[in-house]
Parts: sequence; C-alpha cells; structure tokens
Amino acid sequence: MDFPKVELHVHLAGASRYETLIELALKKGIDVKGATNAKELASILQTTKPATLSKVLEAFHIFIPCVIGDAEALERVAYELCEDQAKNGVIYFEARYSPYLKTFDEDVEHAKMWKKHGFLAEHQKITPAEVVEAVTRGLTRGEADFGVKARSILSCICGHPDWNHGTVQL
Repeated sequence: MDFPKVELHVHLAGASRYETLIELALKKGIDVKGATNAKELASILQTTKPATLSKVLEAFHIFIPCVIGDAEALERVAYELCEDQAKNGVIYFEARYSPYLKTFDEDVEHAKMWKKHGFLAEHQKITPAEVVEAVTRGLTRGEADFGVKARSILSCICGHPDWNHGTVQL
C-alpha cells in the first residue's frame, strides 16, 4: 500500500548514502575498513544479525570521519536525505544529530580522538553552531527541491553536561 509516511527519528549520519560516504572517504584519504566502493562499504556497515546497540553503533565509528567537521559534507548529507525520504514517500521527517559529535573543536574530547587517529585536517574546524547551520541549509534546500517537510532534533549526549547546555542554547 502506497501512502504518505512520517519518520520521527532518523539518524542524520546513519541515513547517509553509501555512495556519498565512499566518495568522501576516498577524497579525504580515510580508510573505511578497506572498502573502495559503495557495495563494499554497505556490506561492512550493515548489521545482518541481532546485536547490541553498542555493536550497531560501531559502524558509526567507521564512517563518521567522512563527515565530521565538514560543513559541506553535512549539508550534502542533509540535502540527500530529503531526496531519499521523498523517493520513499516520506512527507515529514525529523533528522536527529548531536552538533557536538559532528564538530572538530580542540576542546571537544571526541575530536581529539579522531585527530589522534589522523582523521581530521585543520580545515575541518567548525563549531556546533556551524554544524546546525550546515544541516539546516541542506534540509531547507531539500525541502524546496523535493517537497518534503524536514526538521532537526538536536541530541544531548549522556555524560557531557557542557555539550548538553550548549545544545540547548542552539
């Protein structure tokens, strides 16, 4: 049965196209477990057996470096999500993400980890506010081009009261 759909909790990064992620990984020289094309990346990232949440979230650590701290990539992912949702008959959706987990700020702990592993370049420094601006640009363009209604849910992260206060302020 084909009818309009609503999706109230879609992970922005988790809904990224494999083609986009592999393109960004290759362009930035990021190793995504040896994948060199979208099909290989999909087979690495997809969970086919029941697993714990932490096991499922391990996939995010593989591909998040492709978009973290990159306003252009975040805008693109948000825009493409609008297109994909429209193609799937979704008329309204809410994209969930943490602005702090998508930043590269020397004071943000996870960014130190990514930098230590060589995933982040100097030009990728953006603030949580710039993350929200980039995602909003992508969603706004996508709404206009594909006729969907898209909204953001800014997520707070357990154990990070400073981030959470900052997120609420955004």
